[in-house]
Amino acid sequence: MISQGDVQGTSLAEMQMSDFMQPVVTTVSVMFITSRAVARHMIRRRSGVILAFGGYGDPLPNLGGLQVAFGASESLRRNLACELGPYGIRVVTVQTGGVPESIPESFAGRGPITAGAVVD
Repeated sequence: MISQGDVQGTSLAEMQMSDFMQPVVTTVSVMFITSRAVARHMIRRRSGVILAFGGYGDPLPNLGGLQVAFGASESLRRNLACELGPYGIRVVTVQTGGVPESIPESFAGRGPITAGAVVD
């Protein structure tokens, strides 16, 4: 897992362009580079699965470019599925409520995020 380098806690109206774009560029670039590398091998075999974790839900305030990055990444996955499907390659997105274990214990908002990610 990589960090998207997202800056949170500031409204979009007050955010610097570089802080907004960082997670968008990082997330989409990583997805593109990785998918391109594996797709070249899968096309030759006419089979394969690109499995991505992600997705996005309803907008929340002060998340900067993070949700925009998730939306752009989802769009890229749909385009990959469209282009790679004829080669027998599937592109699958697994949407989760998050990975509570990846949130540092010291993070102030950890409790509500962790509680929201647990499915009963």
